[in-house]
Amino acid sequence: MFVHRSLDDDLGRTPRRGHAFEAEACKGISWVEELGEGLRLHLKATAPTVRLATQLQCHLAFAQARGLDRAPCPLFVRGVKITVEASAIDFRSLDAKVASEVRAEGRKMFGAPIAEQGK
Repeated sequence: MFVHRSLDDDLGRTPRRGHAFEAEACKGISWVEELGEGLRLHLKATAPTVRLATQLQCHLAFAQARGLDRAPCPLFVRGVKITVEASAIDFRSLDAKVASEVRAEGRKMFGAPIAEQGK
C-alpha cells in the first residue's frame, strides 16, 4: 500500500495546516517510479489524471512566478516540467541536477522507489 510521508510524520509533530490537503491530493497515487529525467507518479484507475496534472501545472506556474520561495510541493524544483503520460504524472527535467533533486525529494515524500521495495 502506498503511504504519503510528510516532514511532520518524520518529526513526530502535529500536522501543519496543509497536511490534510497533501494527504487528499496524494491519495490518488498508486506507486512512484524514478526516471532518468526525474519521477513518475503512477495514479490509481479512479484518479482524475488530467485534472490533477492541470492543477499541479497551475500551482507550479504560481510558485515559479514567485521564485519558488514557498513552493506548495517539494517536487516543484526550479527547472522541472510536469507532463501527463497515460495514467501517470511526470516531474521531469533534461538538467541532470534538477532531475536528481526531484528524485531526492520524491524519496523524502514517498520512501524508496518501488524497485527498491521488492516489487
